Amino acid sequence: MKTYGRTLIPTTANRMFRKRFMNALGIITIFVLIGVVAMYATIPDASGVIHGCFNKSGGSIRVIDNSVITCGSNEIELHWNVTGPQGPIGPQGVVGPQGPTGPQGLAGPQGATGPAGPSHAYVTSGGGGVHLGFSNSTLLTLTVPAGSYIIDYHTGLNTTATSQVGVDCGLGYNGPASLTDSETVAPGGSIFLGTTLASHDARTFATTTMISLECSTLGSGGVTNAVNFFLRATLVGGIN
Repeated sequence: MKTYGRTLIPTTANRMFRKRFMNALGIITIFVLIGVVAMYATIPDASGVIHGCFNKSGGSIRVIDNSVITCGSNEIELHWNVTGPQGPIGPQGVVGPQGPTGPQGLAGPQGATGPAGPSHAYVTSGGGGVHLGFSNSTLLTLTVPAGSYIIDYHTGLNTTATSQVGVDCGLGYNGPASLTDSETVAPGGSIFLGTTLASHDARTFATTTMISLECSTLGSGGVTNAVNFFLRATLVGGIN
């Protein structure tokens, strides 16, 4: 640049420098814009997938934001981190060892009172006189199914002997009776005068059982009879 007085006259060299400076400034601006675009590119995308392009001739791979860039005609589009199909269920694992026994739980509240248990009475009776002697005489028999029972009996006794007569009675269960109940019959001079013997027992039977009522007497000198007798077995829920 030549100076003539105070006037500056641009030379050819100055004009060429200015042109080169503007070209360089333009190139720098383009690179800055490319960097800004790259900074805001979405890689991977919102689904976590990375997109790329494979060059079929050169074999190079480049990563792209497929929302703004597409692969060229000589490139193949590739994708990574795509969720694959569900794999098969694995084999059953080995059973673990038995854990320790837990602590005793708290006692629960008292339950409501249950309904009354079943009840059923089995009864047999007889009114005719049975002559009693030294051997056991069977007055009645009663067969009941398994269960718990309250058993009771009653028999009238009279004698024509002129003195008191002792009578023994009792219950048998599938066999001869044990005569555990005793009564003394006063002399009456008539078979219509006498006394009464009554008793009871409680038993639980595991199987069907025949109950028998038997009596005997050691008296002599007259006739001793059992009259108006009955035998009853009442089924109950249990015996305590």
